[in-house]
Amino acid sequence: MVSNVLLNSTTAGTLLSIQRTQEAIDRTSLRLATGKRVNSAIDNPQNFFASKSLEFKSSDLNRLLDGIGQSIRTVEETSNGITALEKLIGQADAIAQEALRLNRQRPTDPTAIGDVNLKSVGLLSNLSGIGAGDRIVITARDNDNSTPFGTTSATITLTATDTVDDLIARINTSTLNTSRERIVASTNKAGQLVITGLDNKVNIQFQDTGGTTAANLNLATQLGFSRYVKPLAEAASLGDQVQFSITASRTLTSFSLYNSTTSEIAFRSTRLNNLENEDGAALNNNINNAADRFEIGINDGTRVSLSLAPNITIQHLIDTINNNATLSGKLEADFIDETGQITIRATDESVKSIETALTSDGIAIFSLGFEVTGKLSLGAISPTDEDSIYLGKNDGPSTSQINQLERDYNNILAQIDDLVEDANYRGVNLLKKDDLETDFNEERTNSIVINGVDFTRTGLGLKRAGFTSLTTTLEKIDQIQVALKEVRDFGRSIANDLSILQTR
Repeated sequence: MVSNVLLNSTTAGTLLSIQRTQEAIDRTSLRLATGKRVNSAIDNPQNFFASKSLEFKSSDLNRLLDGIGQSIRTVEETSNGITALEKLIGQADAIAQEALRLNRQRPTDPTAIGDVNLKSVGLLSNLSGIGAGDRIVITARDNDNSTPFGTTSATITLTATDTVDDLIARINTSTLNTSRERIVASTNKAGQLVITGLDNKVNIQFQDTGGTTAANLNLATQLGFSRYVKPLAEAASLGDQVQFSITASRTLTSFSLYNSTTSEIAFRSTRLNNLENEDGAALNNNINNAADRFEIGINDGTRVSLSLAPNITIQHLIDTINNNATLSGKLEADFIDETGQITIRATDESVKSIETALTSDGIAIFSLGFEVTGKLSLGAISPTDEDSIYLGKNDGPSTSQINQLERDYNNILAQIDDLVEDANYRGVNLLKKDDLETDFNEERTNSIVINGVDFTRTGLGLKRAGFTSLTTTLEKIDQIQVALKEVRDFGRSIANDLSILQTR
């Protein structure tokens, strides 16, 4: 049964007031819970959509602010990397400066000194077996050894009336010194002939008019160079050449080797019979069987014979040299990846000369680039050729000191690469050529782009250590100075970018 409740006017008014109060309480509670005066378009369409627009803008700006914060963190990480790089490069410079100090104690130029007092003999023709027409052929190669055919030669022909002073004058005014001074001849206090090259390598060849090995050897002996030259086992096939080479360095460095299939710098995995020089001329295209040999010896001793089978790679040759029991502890072979050059370094003080020979079963271009005269590179005269290279005297630092400095330097270069690898934040590495773009407004129309750089050792132009001569040490110091300037310049640049980011 339905019954009606009758309220008087006073009661009804009170109830209505309570309902309105409850509605106000509910509305206030909703605003307190949501933080919004308008919660839906029904409440107030104009205010609701204005609020939504401002809410979206706030959200966009917060994301931009977060992005700027992440960019600041990336730049800070880069700045830390640059600070560390400066320290590592400073360490490398300290090592190079120590190598420079030690190398200044060494003779800086290759020098051959005779053992005969030529001042006392008057005319050179007074010496037994020396006569008009005898010749001395001197060949020089530039320090970097980069150009295989970049050699300069001069032939000095003796006359019947020559004194040692005449010989010296003819050497010093020869074609070797036309464009710049490459060779200097003189006599010392004992009247002995001194020949000094102003390049890294010098080759001296003796050619007597008799044309025999014995006559050539006699010419060298009479002029005082018997301790440098020796009869070559293959002299007959070489046209009776009697020669030797001198270098100020304790390391033999080939010219740059290229891969003939790609015409790019060779890799360690490149086969020897695929090598060419920088001009595109094949170097070892006659390596075709195990009878082809590379021979290497120390101090005129018995040479070690290494097979140059067709498939042998540069790394295989290097490993074969380093693992040989006879050569171990005396010589160390390596490969410079940046320049494509093979090196053979004397690691023991007892090593005074290194003899190399190349033996092929056919007459063809055949070279590993160590020789001074360039004749092997030109492929000219014989299936067998050899050279004896006398290393710079060690009147200053020990070879072990230089070797340790080189190892320390190369370790610093490796640490530079590791440091650059780690100087990233959230996948962005400004030190490995990644760019960083930061937006400053929600329309993405206002931004800043920080361009990355390559600060690996390759990007900085820092090559492996070469402290075996004064020239190569100075080259490393120059590389360090250039690299340090690049790092500091970039450090100043990103400091300015960081200030902009923080301001925005």
